Amino acid sequence: MRTLGALVGAALALTLVACGSDDAPGPGGPGQGDRNEADETFVEVAAGSTGTLRQIADLADESAESDELRGLADEIVDELTVVGDRLEELADEWDLPEVVSGSAGSLPAQEQSEDGKRLQELEGAEFDALWVNVVAESLAAVQGSADRVVERGQDADLRELATDLAQDCADWIDELRSLGV
Repeated sequence: MRTLGALVGAALALTLVACGSDDAPGPGGPGQGDRNEADETFVEVAAGSTGTLRQIADLADESAESDELRGLADEIVDELTVVGDRLEELADEWDLPEVVSGSAGSLPAQEQSEDGKRLQELEGAEFDALWVNVVAESLAAVQGSADRVVERGQDADLRELATDLAQDCADWIDELRSLGV
């Protein structure tokens, strides 16, 4: 079964493959700032992936049974909006391709995952259980990608943002596990 989390994870896995060596300058070459291919790939892929994750989290407003889950979803949306905006700013500053994110609600039916379709149809406790699993998988993928750019990236500001994002993802995963849905 293809899950939204797996789709987000697949996109972020490309970040891990494309990160290359620690010292390789980005396409702009020397003199274009302290960034490398790992930084640029993370910005391109993570901006879209965090947008998709925000949209998945937004589904909780209308369909979740748990007030605690809705509160956590709102926190995730708020924080990922700030992160996504910053990543889009960097993409513009660095002249990277336009960031495009999809969602369970905006993808054509043939491109939606089984879980994406189910999330749109479910409400209450069934929605909560599936949502927690999908979001936890997606957050783990974002966390792994953020950890990788911290390890391989050169842009100090991006590495700081990625460090904070990885910690936020770890905290949210812990909170999701503690919800008991």
